[in-house]
Amino acid sequence: MTNTSAIILALSLLINNVTFLSKTSILEGKNFSTPLVYILSVCLLLREVPILPKFLWARYTSACFLFEIAVSLAVLEYSLVHVWNIIEQYVFLHADELLVQITDKPDLEWLVCHICYGESECSVIFAHLLLKILSFAFLLTVCYLVAVK
Repeated sequence: MTNTSAIILALSLLINNVTFLSKTSILEGKNFSTPLVYILSVCLLLREVPILPKFLWARYTSACFLFEIAVSLAVLEYSLVHVWNIIEQYVFLHADELLVQITDKPDLEWLVCHICYGESECSVIFAHLLLKILSFAFLLTVCYLVAVK
């Protein structure tokens, strides 16, 4: 199991724009909460994965702690850049098509009416809503898997 302190420290470094893999800020933008929820679920998954064996922790505690911080930060940043951003781009690219599919079904028309009522960028609003649903679904799935284990 990865040290919780190392994961929390890596998460706080990531939130404060200290990154290894990219030069730009990862968690900037209007939709800050959805990648944060996704990162929280990655932190829960990372908590269950042992990075270093226990005999190393007994001998080199401070070095192991620093190594786990670096690995945790790299894993969090990699999952944001190479997993979440791809999901985000896919949802924004295909939001119009998904919205058309929903409007074709009469029993889901109420959903589109409430999302788009009086708004000019309906597909963007729908994409943000879909990303929130995806991030929370991923978090709930990870919480369930951790609890069942």
